Amino acid sequence: MSRNKKRKRPVQSAAVAARVLCRPMYVGASGSGQQEVVMERRRVIKAAIRGLVEAARPELSPAQVDAVVAS
Repeated sequence: MSRNKKRKRPVQSAAVAARVLCRPMYVGASGSGQQEVVMERRRVIKAAIRGLVEAARPELSPAQVDAVVAS
């Protein structure tokens, strides 16, 4: 491969990215502080995905957007 060509990153769906980012960082993490952090991360990621879906598909109803975000 020539040095001028850039390597492409694999394409990843927003749902897959959200699942990866929402996993607890430590195996067996059960502290309430860590659970709160994970729950907050999930809320932030879902809000970001919701915004992206609404921007990309403005014709969807709120219920349809919820279905996309939940999947």
